[in-house]
Amino acid sequence: MRHAVVRTLIAVTAAAASNLATAGSSGFLPATAMIEPAVVDVPAADPLTSYIIADLNRRTAIPVATAEGRSRKKAVTPVVRDEVELKWLSQLADFYAKPGAKAVWVGLDGLTPRARIAIDEMQRAGDYGLDPAKFNVPWIAPGQTDLRSLASAEIRMSLAVARYAWHARGGRFDPTSLSLWLDYQPRSGNAADVVAGVVAADDPASALRALHPQHEQFEFLRRAYLKERGGTSTTDNRVSIPMGGRIKPGSRHPDVAMARYRLGLPAKDGDDELLDTEFQQALYEFMNVTAGINYGRGRGIDDDVRQALNGQTAGQTAGQTAGQTAGQSTGQTNGRAKGGNKALMEILLVNMERWRWLPRDFGDLYVWNNLPEFETRVIKNGQVIHQERIIIGEPATQTPVFSDSMVRVIFQPEWNVPESIKLSSLWSSLRGGDYGVLKRRGMRIVNEGKEINPAKLKYASLNARDVPVVMDPGPGNPLGAFKFVFPNKHDVYMHDTTSKDLFESKVRTFSHGCIRVRNPQALAEVVLGEAKGWNKADVRWQARGKKQTKIELDRAIPIHNTYFTVIADASGTLSKLPDIYGHDKRLADALRGVDPKKIGADDPALALKKKNEELANAAAVAPPRPQGSSRSRPRVAATRRPAPSPSPFASFFRPAPPQRFYAARSGLFRAPPQPRGFFFFR
Repeated sequence: MRHAVVRTLIAVTAAAASNLATAGSSGFLPATAMIEPAVVDVPAADPLTSYIIADLNRRTAIPVATAEGRSRKKAVTPVVRDEVELKWLSQLADFYAKPGAKAVWVGLDGLTPRARIAIDEMQRAGDYGLDPAKFNVPWIAPGQTDLRSLASAEIRMSLAVARYAWHARGGRFDPTSLSLWLDYQPRSGNAADVVAGVVAADDPASALRALHPQHEQFEFLRRAYLKERGGTSTTDNRVSIPMGGRIKPGSRHPDVAMARYRLGLPAKDGDDELLDTEFQQALYEFMNVTAGINYGRGRGIDDDVRQALNGQTAGQTAGQTAGQTAGQSTGQTNGRAKGGNKALMEILLVNMERWRWLPRDFGDLYVWNNLPEFETRVIKNGQVIHQERIIIGEPATQTPVFSDSMVRVIFQPEWNVPESIKLSSLWSSLRGGDYGVLKRRGMRIVNEGKEINPAKLKYASLNARDVPVVMDPGPGNPLGAFKFVFPNKHDVYMHDTTSKDLFESKVRTFSHGCIRVRNPQALAEVVLGEAKGWNKADVRWQARGKKQTKIELDRAIPIHNTYFTVIADASGTLSKLPDIYGHDKRLADALRGVDPKKIGADDPALALKKKNEELANAAAVAPPRPQGSSRSRPRVAATRRPAPSPSPFASFFRPAPPQRFYAARSGLFRAPPQPRGFFFFR
């Protein structure tokens, strides 16, 4: 090889071991909890690269406290770096270990001009509804050009760019942690690819802005937000240190690096996140002399220190007050201004965040169901080619928010009876031997296309979810004549309905999660015309059939169930829609910093899941009624079964009247046929 290769062992040095010991005494994870470091080959010809890789290994190996779970009442919870950042560090290690790799953000004299442009843009993240304080951008004091400090700044800059991209793409939190019905997963991307893309761009600031949603509606909402807030952010780079728990001396935390940035006191060894003895002394002098606040030694960083530091201009030395800095402005640091309608700004930020969850490219043809509008649209090349009213789920049985692809249209569909209805309305009868309950309601047990005799199943050892019950096509089938399938784990779909009068309601939350369409034949004509080449006559002819017919689409059509409660136009006019499911409040709380786990604890999806589990458990333990024997017995009247517990379906289904059961020679309970089906729809 042209360059000698230095085998850099990623081991903790004696100093790092000492830090670990200190951390352990402060309640941090013990050294045994460290992630096993890797071994990386680096070219000896570039000593700065060697320091960069060593810094990466130190950051991977040493436990640190994160900003997760901040609370005024609780001390900072020390944890190993979050999984996303660990993944980034691994990706960056590969990036800097490539042959010929060099630092891209720093030179021997400090930050490069491209780095400064990128930092300036990240400090304006508030203009896009993000919090600049989350990125922990690097800084280098004048004259601080030792390799260790330069390497630390390089890594922090790459991590800041990766986190900026993560937040721009909706990664601040997992939407499913707020509600299982907000079914989107953040897209992190590869940190090395993001860094390489920003570095290679002609304008790093433009490359960072391009990471945000490029949809027109996102930009309209952003402009409305800036107008209400009062202009764009200023450029004084005053990022606030967010309030949180106490950071003890000897601990590591991102807030320590921000405090150093405030006071212009970088760590000599480049470990800016360590609250060491020297910086503790600097805090003591700043608080007692400059801020005039009684501050004892060994106090560390708490909210009093944060508030005092937030009045300190970046890089200002102790002894200077914020008011002594000429020309200082009051720029925004987290996208929220003092003026303007706070509630409106918050709801605009909430809706901007939802755009980050969606795909960057919708394609030339897609279905758009904005649930708070109660409307479906088919959009082709940016133009609406079909629009119709829809009915969505009740608040207790919500239609989930997610994206998928429509793959088939079913004419005269069979209805797969949901588990909750099987448990509340059918299971006790089947376990008790009333196998005719299915026939009376136009239902059958069908497994892989084969009908199963209900009398042959041992229900005491079966789970209701494992017994597929279907209702045949016909006037009583709640799916009507059309079903539009986009396979998903929620088992929801779009379909026809026999309850046409409900479409006249302004608020149309009547279903159990699926989406009912007012004119499904018109939708079928559009979908099959675009994805199958059918004309209207083809659809009408197929709709006259009596049996279920599945039509597979030649191309999958993306479908998006969205939840936007504010819609803006190019002029800035806003249309507000009702928060029918309470998702606005959940997302607003998350953006304010409330723990997503606390928000998700009240998720109605969890309540429904728990209720179904209770029904299943009750059905599993309920003793079956005694069966008849082969001997002839006198006719007896069966007692009325207790009514099932209330369910979300109670308002849609009317149970048949109590019946008398007869003990037949076969031992099965039979009952005379009923004049009408079990289900009566409004």
